[in-house]
Amino acid sequence: MRPSIRALAAIGAILACGASAAPASAGWEEPIDLSPVGELTNGNPSVAAAPDGSFLAAWPRALPGRPTTDRVVEARWIDATGAPGPLLTLTGAAGQVINPHVAVGPGGGALVIWNRVVAPEQIAVEARRIGADGELGEPITVTPTGERALSTALAIDDSGDATVAWNNQLDDVGQADLRVRRLPADGPPGQVLTLTPADGQVEEMAVAIDPQQRPLLVWSQFGRLQAQRLSATGEPLPGVIDLTPQADTSAGPGLGIDANGVARVSWARVSQAPIVVFTRTLAADGTLGAIESVSPTDENSVAPSLAVDGTGAAALAWQDTPPGTDPITVRGGAILPGGALGPRLPLSGPSAGGSMNPRIGIDARGVATAVWQRNLDGNSGFVEAARFSSAGAQGGATMLSEPAEELPNPDVAVTAAGPALVVWGQQTPDGNGIRTQAARFVPAPPAPPSPPSAPVPPAPQPSPPPECHGERATIVGTGAHATIVGTPRRDVIDGTAGDDRIKGLGAGDLICGRAGDDEIHGNRGADRVLGGDGDDELGGGRGEDDLDGRRGEDDLGGNRRADALDGGGGEDRALGGRGEDRISGRGGEDDLHGGRADDSIFGGPKDDFLNGGRGDNRCRGGGGENVLVNCRR
Repeated sequence: MRPSIRALAAIGAILACGASAAPASAGWEEPIDLSPVGELTNGNPSVAAAPDGSFLAAWPRALPGRPTTDRVVEARWIDATGAPGPLLTLTGAAGQVINPHVAVGPGGGALVIWNRVVAPEQIAVEARRIGADGELGEPITVTPTGERALSTALAIDDSGDATVAWNNQLDDVGQADLRVRRLPADGPPGQVLTLTPADGQVEEMAVAIDPQQRPLLVWSQFGRLQAQRLSATGEPLPGVIDLTPQADTSAGPGLGIDANGVARVSWARVSQAPIVVFTRTLAADGTLGAIESVSPTDENSVAPSLAVDGTGAAALAWQDTPPGTDPITVRGGAILPGGALGPRLPLSGPSAGGSMNPRIGIDARGVATAVWQRNLDGNSGFVEAARFSSAGAQGGATMLSEPAEELPNPDVAVTAAGPALVVWGQQTPDGNGIRTQAARFVPAPPAPPSPPSAPVPPAPQPSPPPECHGERATIVGTGAHATIVGTPRRDVIDGTAGDDRIKGLGAGDLICGRAGDDEIHGNRGADRVLGGDGDDELGGGRGEDDLDGRRGEDDLGGNRRADALDGGGGEDRALGGRGEDRISGRGGEDDLHGGRADDSIFGGPKDDFLNGGRGDNRCRGGGGENVLVNCRR
């Protein structure tokens, strides 16, 4: 039996008494109504922030007393003082319209897109521009006639040109391709482009604009995340980038780009337990950062939401469930501009069940605002919000809405200066309708400037891009303990500092471990693998590999082909494989072993042990007191 609306209101009063109090100069304002009352099938709202500190919110509203499929899409501007503007009706005619999505450009103009069910198995994407003054443009039908558009994504560049993406379902068994269309600020819509094969299965996508005004699209194809850039004029640029390993099944892609053009992607790996949230970067030149886990590895973490600011600082929110148990909670994590991970923070109290749908935004100081729906008993819930940064939580969770039987599905947007707006669907006290509401967070005013101090030295020049043995790295580690997996193409991988685990995939990789105790495997092709200052473990693969331990006490292992193994300056252990190997110890007291074939083994200036193995082997000890076994001089 569901609780009554009156009972839920009483629960809300109790919960509100326990919510954290904000200082008088900052905090959450009282909710305001954005829409008239609609039927209980309203749908989810969307909100975006404008550069002047205002917000645009849009939502579908089911018209009272009409069939539940008779909806309109409405919108309102909320100005920088929190005052709502006139109610705007965006749809030309009522119908089965769902899933509005709002984007605001740097110039203040906005675009709203939504889906409309036109006929059985026909779903269109429609759009309408809204000026900063509230003036409406003409309605736009984005998709060609007869398509079945499901998920959508939207972004606007500096000139006001919009990029709209959607997956077009081709049959009833799940085949869908990714399509994209450019909507210029002035002029007719551009050509519809298909970016993926017709026999694919595109399910989710995200789009963002880089500083060069190039759209970057990320999508899931058969559970693998891929990416492709478009030019500033909307043409596809060569090369589809694999973001996740082929063996993984990933979901919920998130995307943001900083002022330097570095994109950050997030997702949940759902192909094995526990489910974990991951992130990695993609530089403007295509260099991939290491894959890093953000969520705990002992819980199931799903539904990640990502926000990135101009400095590269980022914040994520996701929901966690202990394996096989309830309750669900929302957690958050911050990422510093350099890529270092901040602490994982519990943001919510326990939820009785169902999805909490966390959403997140971030301001120019790296302070994030996360919102979610918290379920009381599986049948009712309310909206909560919390703020945090890399320095930790900024107070506890705040309840924004009244408890209701219909779950509110909130969204959030944050301006660069810090104000945030949360929108949700609020059930009426009599339980018969829903209206869209919003609450605004106003941060404390900035502290007065400090008195003048000593001259500030000039900022250091940016360091050159990392290189590995003279070649520019295409994949760069984070400087922490990272797991790095290459791509099917030839990679140049730089592990940087830290104890890294690196695995090449393509043919002919060049891999540098750098400082730290690294474990590096070349895998396929003729790879060159260089250790570093630590005690490294280097392994070849199926090709003719060149392994060089460099400094430290290293373990080197060949494989099937004729490999070159060079221990370096420490006390090393090298073991050849099936091929005709060339093995050298160099500086330390080394333990060198050939394999099954005819090997050449060379010691160094110290006391070495050389064992040729089964073949007709050539051994040379060097300057120390050496032991030679199964060797000819």
